[in-house]
This record gives sequence, C-alpha cells and structure tokens, in this order.
Amino acid sequence: MLAHPWFAIIVIAHVLVGVIGFGALAMTGAYARLASHAPQPTSVPSLVRFFQPGRNLAARTILLVPIFGAIALAYSHDTHKLYPYLGLGIWFIATGIASALVWPSERTLQAMFSDPTANLAELARVARRCDRAAMATSCCFVGALVVMIAQPA
Repeated sequence: MLAHPWFAIIVIAHVLVGVIGFGALAMTGAYARLASHAPQPTSVPSLVRFFQPGRNLAARTILLVPIFGAIALAYSHDTHKLYPYLGLGIWFIATGIASALVWPSERTLQAMFSDPTANLAELARVARRCDRAAMATSCCFVGALVVMIAQPA
C-alpha cells in the first residue's frame, strides 16, 4: 500500500518541531550551564542577551510534536504498534520536565539577569537546576528518536 502523499510532509513537520523544540531546550541548558560556571554571569553579554525576559517560543514547539505525530500515525495505520505510545510516553516525561523545571528556571534566570542586585549564588543554583533539567529533556529526545527509528512492534 502506498503512503498518502501528505504523510512525508507530516512526518517532516513532526521531526522538525521536535528538533527545533528540543534543540531550543538544549540551548537553554547550555546557556544555563555557562551562567552557572561564570564568576560574574550578569556581566557576560551573551548570557544577558539570551536570558532577556520573554517566552522561549522555539522550545514551545515541542507541544506540537504529538499533534503531528498523531496525524502521521493516522496516515500510517500503525495504531496497533507499540512505538507511537512509547514515544508519546517519553514526550509526556520531557514536556513535564520542561514545564516543571526548565521553563520556570528560565523565567527565574531572566528575572535575575534583569536585576542588578541579583544574588549570584542563587543564580548559579537556578542555572544548575535548569541545566540538569534541560539535559534530561535531551535524553528524552534521544530516547524518543531511538524508539521512532527502531519502531518496536
């Protein structure tokens, strides 16, 4: 049976929003790691620029991953297989970590970088929490990637 013509486009969109979203979470973690190791992070222009107040919309694209995944699943007729549900479970874990730890830590860091009187020890602690949480989401991404490629029955 031939795949629906839109199937490839949907799969590409599914992968693209995953790469963008999880890549943005990884970048947040990388900058948080730099902030946690810098002796005077509020004086580092790249850190100040990265942690400007605002929403990390690129990271929020992970919220689109299951939407495109569900559409692709409908076209593929693989609803009886295990891999989509494993991937969805991993996505729930990653999104929970991002929602509970990465994004709140990022907002706290944004506020601290905007405050000239910010406690640098507290900033480093929040940055380490953000870094560890972002690493966890990256591990989830790798796990989901393995599941999606292997497609266990």
